[in-house]
Amino acid sequence: MEYITVADWPGGTLPAFEEQHAEEVAGRGEDHDGLLARYVGEVNQGLRIVAVWASQTDAESFFASLPEAASRRLAPESGGIPSVTALTSLNSYVSRRLITPQVADHEA
Repeated sequence: MEYITVADWPGGTLPAFEEQHAEEVAGRGEDHDGLLARYVGEVNQGLRIVAVWASQTDAESFFASLPEAASRRLAPESGGIPSVTALTSLNSYVSRRLITPQVADHEA
């Protein structure tokens, strides 16, 4: 079953996330192993990232490998330590009509 993480990064912003993510992908050439989906939003003067992983091992590997500098950029108000809630999905549904704005823009 999928593994889901909800990470709150106090003081984080979408521009900081996008910059950090671009640097990571440029260095690796792809996203993290096992990452199936990610949703990012700004909430409560910070950033919330909901991620769906193929396994708990993939999620734990990501958090263990995240450089301290990246964490501090994403959560400056907490010294780079996000609050993370995690759970194993026991039931899931994905709509066949699911589409992101970026995909829609490229298909138009």
